[in-house]
Amino acid sequence: MLLWQMPITIRNKALEERIRVVAKRTGETPSDLIDRLSREDLERLEAEDLKAKRIAAMNRSGAMLPKLADEDRRDKPSCG
Repeated sequence: MLLWQMPITIRNKALEERIRVVAKRTGETPSDLIDRLSREDLERLEAEDLKAKRIAAMNRSGAMLPKLADEDRRDKPSCG
């Protein structure tokens, strides 16, 4: 863990201009825009992580189920 972090400086003029244009169109300050976009991305990434964990848990659960023999897989006549 870093005890001290340097501030972020953008040294890309085209990116700076895009940030200004989008911020102006959305009525946000450049800082507010970057804050909102970074929060949205973080939420999306966390949701993707959670989805991957759930899928892995389902796969682990499925692996514990007994394997069906071919005759068990055939369509069986329905009752009634």
